Amino acid sequence: MSQSATLVSQQPSNPDSKPTPDAGPKPWLGPAPKAEQKGIYIFLWDTGAKGKYHWGLFIALSQSSGVLFHHVPIGNQWEFLMENEDILTSQGLLAGLKIGEIEEINGDWLKAVEDCVRSARVDKSRGEFNSRTWVMAAIYELANGGFIWLDPDWGKVRHIEEEALRLALDAVAVDMQIISQSELSGP
Repeated sequence: MSQSATLVSQQPSNPDSKPTPDAGPKPWLGPAPKAEQKGIYIFLWDTGAKGKYHWGLFIALSQSSGVLFHHVPIGNQWEFLMENEDILTSQGLLAGLKIGEIEEINGDWLKAVEDCVRSARVDKSRGEFNSRTWVMAAIYELANGGFIWLDPDWGKVRHIEEEALRLALDAVAVDMQIISQSELSGP
């Protein structure tokens, strides 16, 4: 027997904003998505703008819930947020790409990851600051800090970005959430 849930996608005015529920829920079919506990994931949400997604980093505390690190636009600035997230009820969540795993899920490890991703800086040569460019910079910092099984190499970070984009496009095409593991996430 498969479980199901309802996801909705919104048409926000800012294509980088994380979606909130709209009046018309969009059902998806198949079993409920599951994350691997201690996994570090890139999450992409539907923003309602074609080809535009909101990006965040997620640490799974269980198969369905965890801590989300992301930046959201507030006025004309981007604000860093760290918040609890439930993937079964997350509005507009399309895809999750596992990029690594932390050793433990306790306060010390979560604080260390938070400090690492907060230190991420987007170089103008990599594009304007937005949720995507920040996630890519944060992945580089996680690799550089030894949190994920990846060399701190921008070519590899770019490969992971392309994997995540393909996963989101596939999720849109089949109208389902998809959670998968990166080809570069290690053993």
